[in-house]
Amino acid sequence: MFFLSGVARYLFVPLAEAVVFAMLASYGLSRTLVPTLAKYLLKRQHHGPSRNPLVLLQRAFERAFDRLRDGYHAILRVLVHGRWVFVPLFC
Repeated sequence: MFFLSGVARYLFVPLAEAVVFAMLASYGLSRTLVPTLAKYLLKRQHHGPSRNPLVLLQRAFERAFDRLRDGYHAILRVLVHGRWVFVPLFC
């Protein structure tokens, strides 16, 4: 950075400064905001229904994913069972 001159200096110095500032901001956030949010979001679970929207979103996603996986498994089971019909049609 200190040895560049001319056009290269005007092109690469702002890029290097952006990288340095991004890394400093990342370090600052990783030492302040991330532990605070982790402590808030990873509280010990109490028994009973949760009102945390992230927990509700995660549970809804898992239910939808389980339905998708079960449907895919059922389709594969049918196709493997009828492989003598499926393989010639697929090729």
